[in-house]
Amino acid sequence: MKYTLITLAVLSSAAFAQTFTTNDVSAWQITDPSGTTAAAIAQTPHPAWNNSLGLGWISTVADGQTGANAGVYDFTLSFTPNSIGSNTFTTTFAADDVVSQIVLNGAPVITPVIAPGSNNFWSPSTYSFTGNTVSGVNTLTYRVGNPKFGPMGFTATVTAVTVPEPSSAALLGLGGLALILRRRK
Repeated sequence: MKYTLITLAVLSSAAFAQTFTTNDVSAWQITDPSGTTAAAIAQTPHPAWNNSLGLGWISTVADGQTGANAGVYDFTLSFTPNSIGSNTFTTTFAADDVVSQIVLNGAPVITPVIAPGSNNFWSPSTYSFTGNTVSGVNTLTYRVGNPKFGPMGFTATVTAVTVPEPSSAALLGLGGLALILRRRK
């Protein structure tokens, strides 16, 4: 009996973690500088791009060496969360050229610190933030700047973990304490 409760606590916290990547191309859309939105396309990466994440690259074109117009492109992941409310997101991404902002459900959550004029495709960046998910479809948008006509692509992984509300954490703590006390008897 005492081990059953511990197992349930571990399973319930694990059930609220979700991971999304650019390998699931169908979950992503891209809005180009003109405001046109289209489904993301799996892309053959440019030879200069770092593929240390081991994930697929996406873009508006299938070949990473094909040029894209200058401007800001929004790479948007649409997802339905396992849990509504506060979540901790951890994301690792690389882009050609620079991710200038990350937006959750229309609200900016991160402005990555990447030097202007530098490229983020040689070395992936990792950020964590807390944000609220809502019932139904949620969006996580990466704003990628392409300062001049040239190659443009994006790769990412993002994990969302539900932040337990204080009362749930307190109940888990009390349950653990009860198990310890019961075991001592």
